[in-house]
Amino acid sequence: PSVALIKGYSTTAPVVVVGGGYDKCEDANVANPACTGSKGGVVYVLDGATGAVIRSFPTARPVAADVAMVDINNDSHPDYAYAADTGGNIYRIDFIASPTTAIERTPAQWTSRKVAHTAGAGRKFLFAPALLYADNKVYVALGSGDREHPLETHYPFNDVVNRFYVYRDDLAADITALSTDLDAV
Repeated sequence: PSVALIKGYSTTAPVVVVGGGYDKCEDANVANPACTGSKGGVVYVLDGATGAVIRSFPTARPVAADVAMVDINNDSHPDYAYAADTGGNIYRIDFIASPTTAIERTPAQWTSRKVAHTAGAGRKFLFAPALLYADNKVYVALGSGDREHPLETHYPFNDVVNRFYVYRDDLAADITALSTDLDAV
């Protein structure tokens, strides 16, 4: 889990940010598993002392990877969190109103949206992204792959080509824009 003090919640009580976990339906040897439920398809922000759910954010597929957080103004409090799911999607959670004002939001005001996705079927993100903030942008680096089928010879379906991505998330851009296709840029 990722643990931090988030100013909009408390400067003394830590929160724990975790993905919902893995769904065994992801082990099916098909490019797009037909998972019937939403098991694991959520990011939780929990109170570190009580375990109570402060907020939860739904995702399209299970979040088995750690959630990474970034502090853009060096005040020791994360401003954004990034999560990746087993469907090749990247999500951003905003704990502040904007990168220019850095005004903290209350938990009820925190927002989440899908910022990027892969077009290739069968690409899974199972590890946390690495983050770097510079010039009002967050660089999100992560690789796709499948821990259960790590070798190319293990892919009995549709020749999945795994890749390493670096996505540049422009924090000043219009947040209503559609998510970026990582394979088209």
